[in-house]
Amino acid sequence: MPARPRTRPNRQSETTPAPVQPVEPTEPVARRTFPWPLALGFAALAVGLVALGWTLFGSGRGASDCQARAWDSIPAERDLPPDWAVTATNYFVGNATVTIEGPEADVDTGQGVVYATVTCYGNDGSEALARSRATDASTGSATTDLEGIGDEGYAIEDGSGLSAMHFRRGDLVSYLVVAGNVTPDELRSAATAFDRAAADAGHASRGRRGDHGWGNPGLRAPARRGGAEGRDRT
Repeated sequence: MPARPRTRPNRQSETTPAPVQPVEPTEPVARRTFPWPLALGFAALAVGLVALGWTLFGSGRGASDCQARAWDSIPAERDLPPDWAVTATNYFVGNATVTIEGPEADVDTGQGVVYATVTCYGNDGSEALARSRATDASTGSATTDLEGIGDEGYAIEDGSGLSAMHFRRGDLVSYLVVAGNVTPDELRSAATAFDRAAADAGHASRGRRGDHGWGNPGLRAPARRGGAEGRDRT
């Protein structure tokens, strides 16, 4: 039997696959970074929702009632010193600021002005007053206990005489400071007017809630003095 011829593959005829070149992107690939702005936005939203929930459900009406009492503690003009009037009132979170002015100035005396702030501290009114008094004393100002105004309080004297009064009625703390020509009697009469307004605001708040949870049990409003001369104008 004749031998079969051996065939060898023609290596030159074999096709060698061309190397695959990586496709270069036409634009640079953006790096994946953590979306901080979006995360911070969600965090701020969560904080806002928590605060809103606490206001509506956690704190109840306590905070809003406290603020309402501070806002309602504006004295009636008939309780102010003679010829004095409320000339400016501003409302802020938890407090109200009031400016009262005396008669127009003449050539001999300047016009008297008293700036007052009424703030609701809730159960921390006594602590706030005590800290304020300690601070005033540390600056060298002489302080004396107030009699007949507020549940507790003190007067501040500087080199020119009586300059301010700071007192608490229930959970409301009032601070009155003089500017210009104000006599001690006028300042005391103004402080009494603010004290009565704070007491009236407390009684009104208790009436709205139908309980006796405001301030001290058995709280009584100070008698209406009607200013330094004891008048009761209408």
